[in-house]
Amino acid sequence: MRSIVKTVSGILCVVLIGVFALSFIPASRIYSVETTFTSAPASDEELHKWLADQPGVVEHTIHLNRRDNQRIGLTFVISQNSWKRPAFPDIESQCSVLGYELSGAFTDVR
Repeated sequence: MRSIVKTVSGILCVVLIGVFALSFIPASRIYSVETTFTSAPASDEELHKWLADQPGVVEHTIHLNRRDNQRIGLTFVISQNSWKRPAFPDIESQCSVLGYELSGAFTDVR
């Protein structure tokens, strides 16, 4: 009986150490989102700067493009741990601050 308890305790320790270790292992995740807008600033430079300043966002991977003069697409990489921390940036709120009038939410385009 004691050997079973020791075995189970050992397995639980290994699992807990593994789960704890996963929180420190970064993973690069690619996000590609888009939305439509009714009006927007003449340049997307401020949105690019803001996104580059967000925790985990890899600046040289940010790609913003406008399509049909009524859609905006964003593709970028975030370095996150296994629990997706740092969190995904609140792009919709910042777009509103920067003068974009969105006609829908950002959606995944993959």
